[in-house]
Amino acid sequence: MGGGTTRRELFRLAGGLVVGAVGLAVAGEALDPRSGASLARSWLRDPATAIDLGSRYLGVHPEEGDSVFLLERSLGAGSAVGAARRFATLRRREFARGDTVVLEGWVVSRAEARLCALLALA
Repeated sequence: MGGGTTRRELFRLAGGLVVGAVGLAVAGEALDPRSGASLARSWLRDPATAIDLGSRYLGVHPEEGDSVFLLERSLGAGSAVGAARRFATLRRREFARGDTVVLEGWVVSRAEARLCALLALA
């Protein structure tokens, strides 16, 4: 899947967790599903793989097919500034407690799966 993309490469947050928020929202402006999806897309090495994973997640969890729900459960409440840090923290916590799903053989955190699902709905 994804032309050799690995799970670690899917979301390239390393280095500058606040980079990517610049220009997408004013510091005090809350993210909405559209701006959240745009922000997430800027983090991706391979958007097509993320969208495919998101579609598969929604196939198993159709009850989560609401973009506002997915945004809140992946990027959290707040503005674009700090969204990457919130996502990375949530992802780390979910792995630590075993809150993961398997999609196409990839073990991803629930937040990663939900962010991919948000992209699939965008």
